[in-house]
Amino acid sequence: MVVIVLMALWTMPYVFAQEANWMTLLSIKDLTGNILLQREQPLLAGHSYNVTAAIDVPFTQSLSVFEATLDSRMVLVGSQFWYLATPNYGGYDPSGFTPGSRTVRFKQIQGKLTLSTLFSVPSDITTSDVEGLKLHFVKKDFQLVAVIVTGGSIVGRVAVKISNAAIETYLNTYIQKSVLLSAGKIDKAYSSFVDNVLQQSQALYQSGLPEKAASLLDIIAPESFPTPPNPSLLIGLIALGGALAVMAVILAVLLIRGRARYGYASGIVSGVQKELAALEVTVAQYDKALASGLKTIRDRLGEVL
Repeated sequence: MVVIVLMALWTMPYVFAQEANWMTLLSIKDLTGNILLQREQPLLAGHSYNVTAAIDVPFTQSLSVFEATLDSRMVLVGSQFWYLATPNYGGYDPSGFTPGSRTVRFKQIQGKLTLSTLFSVPSDITTSDVEGLKLHFVKKDFQLVAVIVTGGSIVGRVAVKISNAAIETYLNTYIQKSVLLSAGKIDKAYSSFVDNVLQQSQALYQSGLPEKAASLLDIIAPESFPTPPNPSLLIGLIALGGALAVMAVILAVLLIRGRARYGYASGIVSGVQKELAALEVTVAQYDKALASGLKTIRDRLGEVL
């Protein structure tokens, strides 16, 4: 019984280390854009950063050490990765501190220390090539820094979101376009068409094609949607025009996901453009402005693929 109790007492600090969270993120500065990131803002591929975090070691454990490790994909931008702002921390040993390494080590002594790490995010970390297509995906909950104690337990981490310029451009454009109806910039008579285009742009984005998705959103422009003509004519035009445009995008998404040839997808969109061109001739008899709007939509649809 005594042996069991002693074993339990010996393992208590180790269990506690597993459950603890020693690390607190203090700040992230985008050195490329010279801005301080706000909470939930992502890091951008290709940018350099200064990340500062505090480590609060809750107890001393003799013969134990802990390591702060920067993810292996991050790139060195200066003379070293790490900078220690609290050299008076009891577990700091200058002779064993290697700031040019991705990993720095400290003795496990109760107390607090503050570390900064400078690095660049690789430009290709959010992209992948699939059958000649460059796909873009956000990296969520990306473990940038981990604190590991003797025995392998992770007792602290800095997790971030990593995006890129193409993704952020699409997301910002989507926000701008999605409020045009509610703001009265586009007549609500076109709401079904606009909503369909928004949905299909999201499908392209979720497939890893933010640039194509942003190009599709160019269709939603106030100047492309004049004051509606006769209601019955409008309903027919928007239903047909919207169905054609949405069909083209759905097929494009399916073809891309199926790794079909670009020429085949392009041919389908070309056929849809011809249908829209025929609509323009009919519409021009009633409303030249609306016919011009359809032409603009037809032209921009060609930019989707």
